[in-house]
Amino acid sequence: MSTPILEVRHLVKHFGALAATDDLSLSVEANEVHAIIGPNGAGKTTFLAQLTGQVQPTSGSILYKGVDITALDVVKRVRLGIARSFQITSLWPQLNVLENVMLAAQAHNGHAFHFFRPALGVRKLCDEAHRFLELVDLESRAGTMTHSLSHGEQRQLELAVALATHPTLLLLDEPLAGMGIEDSQRMISLLQRLKGQYTMVLVEHDMEAVFSLADRISVLVYGRCAATDTPLAIRNNEEVRAAYLGEESEC
Repeated sequence: MSTPILEVRHLVKHFGALAATDDLSLSVEANEVHAIIGPNGAGKTTFLAQLTGQVQPTSGSILYKGVDITALDVVKRVRLGIARSFQITSLWPQLNVLENVMLAAQAHNGHAFHFFRPALGVRKLCDEAHRFLELVDLESRAGTMTHSLSHGEQRQLELAVALATHPTLLLLDEPLAGMGIEDSQRMISLLQRLKGQYTMVLVEHDMEAVFSLADRISVLVYGRCAATDTPLAIRNNEEVRAAYLGEESEC
């Protein structure tokens, strides 16, 4: 059996007396979309923050491709291929769309930010940025100033910025948050096209997106993993429906 790309073993995170993560264990296979759902306060955001290195666990371990990365910081994890979309970096509103993606690609290639302007002339860097914009349907907006993008377009750009770091594992933190129906459908379609090319951990409240995208779903309740299974099995799990899905299971 192949080694999971991500494995979490007995992860615990205390904030004072509160256990935001409580003996959490789960694994993510290569190229799967693994959704994390649960009620507010279930510990989903804290869990993602521990995966990125923004928060250190109280105990337990995080393995990436079989290697323990629990003690590594955010930068080292990004260099290993872990990117947190929509919080991987802040967009630069004073730059255009293409320049934002080039900046991320440049940082991944190990160049200092003050070399950004000369790097605009590097054809390889520019071509790479155009390729990621095409992936997220923003190629036609390459020269547009970032601050003038719609909310949905900014979400698409943030995804392109994350992809420009050449991740193996994408951590998607509520990619549909704040979107209307049209923008949500566009993002779901985009993520479906990326499915199979990247391993994704998806935290999302939109159950339509979760059930249409996920290969497996883990349900967090009070920092613990209450169940991990296929979307169909989770939808039909009476305990999960009672604890979390409720009427949302009709979606």
